[in-house]
Amino acid sequence: MSVLSTDSKDLMIVVDSIDDVSGPTNVSPASYAAGWRASVRAAGPNDKRTFVVVQDSTGAHVWQEQLTAIPVDKPDQRFTVASAAYDLDAPGINTFLTLEDGIAGALAGTGTTLPPPNSANPRFVWIQPDTYPNPGFDVELHAYVHLNGCVTGAASAILQGYSFRMREQGPIVLSGIAFSQCSFTFELCEIVRFVGCTFDGCSLSHRSDQPTKYVFEGCTGDIPTWNIDNVGPASVVISGLLDSRYAVLPPSSELSTKQISMVADGSSLDMIIYGSASLAYSANHLVSVSRGSIFSVLLYSGKITATGASPALLRMEDASSAGIFCHGNAVLPQTAYVADSVGAGCSIILDLDQCESSGITSSPFFPAGINGPGTVDQQTSSGSRPRGFTAPISINCQPGDPLATQTGDVAYGAFDRILVRPNYRPLALNPNTAAAAFQFASLLLIDPSLMPIGKEIDIINDRDDTPDLDGFVGGPVALRLPDGTASRIGFMKSYLSSSPVFSSESYVILDPGQSVKLTVDRDALGTYRYMVSAVGAATPPLASLESQDGPLTSEHWYFTTKESWTLLGALPGAFLGNNTSGYPIQTIYSAMLSGIRFYWASAAAATVRATLRNAAGAVLASVDVPVAGVGDYSGIFANVVNLSPFTTYWITIWETSGTNYMAGVAGAAPARFLVAPQALRGWVRLAGYCWAPGNAVPVNFNAEQPMLLVPLFNRL
Repeated sequence: MSVLSTDSKDLMIVVDSIDDVSGPTNVSPASYAAGWRASVRAAGPNDKRTFVVVQDSTGAHVWQEQLTAIPVDKPDQRFTVASAAYDLDAPGINTFLTLEDGIAGALAGTGTTLPPPNSANPRFVWIQPDTYPNPGFDVELHAYVHLNGCVTGAASAILQGYSFRMREQGPIVLSGIAFSQCSFTFELCEIVRFVGCTFDGCSLSHRSDQPTKYVFEGCTGDIPTWNIDNVGPASVVISGLLDSRYAVLPPSSELSTKQISMVADGSSLDMIIYGSASLAYSANHLVSVSRGSIFSVLLYSGKITATGASPALLRMEDASSAGIFCHGNAVLPQTAYVADSVGAGCSIILDLDQCESSGITSSPFFPAGINGPGTVDQQTSSGSRPRGFTAPISINCQPGDPLATQTGDVAYGAFDRILVRPNYRPLALNPNTAAAAFQFASLLLIDPSLMPIGKEIDIINDRDDTPDLDGFVGGPVALRLPDGTASRIGFMKSYLSSSPVFSSESYVILDPGQSVKLTVDRDALGTYRYMVSAVGAATPPLASLESQDGPLTSEHWYFTTKESWTLLGALPGAFLGNNTSGYPIQTIYSAMLSGIRFYWASAAAATVRATLRNAAGAVLASVDVPVAGVGDYSGIFANVVNLSPFTTYWITIWETSGTNYMAGVAGAAPARFLVAPQALRGWVRLAGYCWAPGNAVPVNFNAEQPMLLVPLFNRL
């Protein structure tokens, strides 16, 4: 290590050697904020050389040499404020005695010939530890003139009673500063970042008619007055510390307010709280949403708490709307209502996944809705889903019992995990008898159309074959949907009016000890499904044909599925006609697609064109594949295609002479072999067999038939 000493007050390190290309030897400028300098402790020609950290036009930190004391040679972007004057240990001037003078000096480039502040030449006003009182007038903030408390840890530089105003488009960063009884008014500003700051009795007013983003990283304290006073879209991000180059700062944000007031009618406010950050409020409502305004809040492991007796999270006026979105162990206060409505036409969207109520372990956030006129669109049937919420459901089956008593009803959408315990009288099961007299346990699932896309539920048959004290033994359980629904489990119509017999042709059936993961999905034609994956222990016959221990690649899924269909006598055949066939897929990760594998069932030699299209049908890649008869073929594109995450694509095949085409599996096969590769495998199937005349996008959906057709990836 070549750093011999560090002076935090003067932001100076002493090094033992200089590399004429990179500056101080083995000392990365990325480890230091702009304005830090390095001098050389050595005899000879290097003993007076000084380097300074400068932020370049890309935002990267680089070493730049200070050649002489002449201003034209001075690249230092730092302007130091202190309560007493002292000379800087480098070319330049002494300290500024007030913050406003330091800002003015930075803006003018005093002591340098730097151009006006911009993205390529920002300024850094470094504030030495002390308490700086209110100067008695508004202090203007400027774009690209950043304020930094220059000693490790926040609250060393204390600004007391300041009134700050900003009226310039562009970014500003305020870091490592303690603000006491300060006010902030932003009439024009692109983005303001508070990094590692503390607040005591402060106020913030958004008065811009342009979009402005307010970011709080690793900040703590109280901002009682927080107003949206103009119609320019405002967004607020509260998070843990994202960038620690300026100082050693708190890892998360804990802020409080009385209430956020959307004063201007027709305004908008978006909030994101994540990274274990929290926001507390003491009034009756967190946000008062004005007439015709829009408010949304997204919590990713974030927390909102009420320190008073809050009846509702929001207060909403005429024609206002709000959205509350929670993911990843978010916490909301236990209020009686989502909102108090004082006007007509209010609407709220709730999408609460993995959300708990503050102070109540594993208690869901489940308020009654709107208190007053308005509507709530609840994206989950329960309103929330705490992580690890498990439902034990017991089902007792006896001959002659009606269906209702032999069904477990999943009426609450919060569950991540369901333990089903089917208990049978030890008599021969007869699932093929009439619905009013059979003996077979079933689990009635919530319609997937009522659940958020991507929601996962693990279902376990938590029973064995051992008789209990009442003489019941364990047995299978069938997973079914509400009667007459348009939704599916996999590709099956798993409801009684369509499939009155419980068999694996129409239902996922779990034997004792077996488990399955269901993932809510919606295909390109709007059909909601529980896609089936990860069939667990105690697997049924043919289970050896698919891996139960880890992700399957597309090729694995293709060949294990083909083998299972071969054993079942369900391989698809070829049809006469000029059709394109295929289906849409969605990627979960960025991927590199190299081609398409497909099964061809015609004995005649032909040429098959394998094609990748985007969601709109535009061809991204294609290749003509000679086929010599029935068999498995791969079409490899001339160049690998980079696929974006969470994007829809079509994979299709078309026989160029227009003589034959491939369809899907005729009839039903057991559900575990109809499953498209799931999220762990990098992509999901969005529909079954689709077709269209000629060489075209196959937008016609044909029943529930899956195809032996998969994308081939170089890398997931």
